[in-house]
Amino acid sequence: MLTRTIRRPISFTLFAVLIAVLTPNAIAQQQDLSPAERCIARVGHIAHNTARFNRHVADDTVQAIRALDDEGAPDMVIIATARIAKETINRKSYGSSQHIRAIVERCVEELREHDAPPPVIHSVIAAGEAARAAIDESADRAKGRINHAVRVAIEE
Repeated sequence: MLTRTIRRPISFTLFAVLIAVLTPNAIAQQQDLSPAERCIARVGHIAHNTARFNRHVADDTVQAIRALDDEGAPDMVIIATARIAKETINRKSYGSSQHIRAIVERCVEELREHDAPPPVIHSVIAAGEAARAAIDESADRAKGRINHAVRVAIEE
């Protein structure tokens, strides 16, 4: 358990460093990247876009819940609005996570076929794990914001 607790911040740190190094220009010019760097850039791009999507859905939903509350909408309407938004976040996050899993599997297979060193393979696997964890975290954060907005609207 302690190992998992320690590994998680390290994975997030590794992921953050990899994404910071891979600027948008570098991602756009993927022909200059190694196969491992391309894989890491792809999973980073998916994680970034999914987190942004989740944040936007939460922003829009929180605004909608506030507007519904201001207009005196029934609690069931507010709850249904939140449920639909959370389902949207769950679908997008799950789909993105599965896409990342598939990319990592293909990349690892390709790297092994080309006798890539184990640390390179492990870096791709770690980037995929960190990207999926970042997606899960963004989904949890977005759904938490929506839940909070519902609680505030219903308690008033």
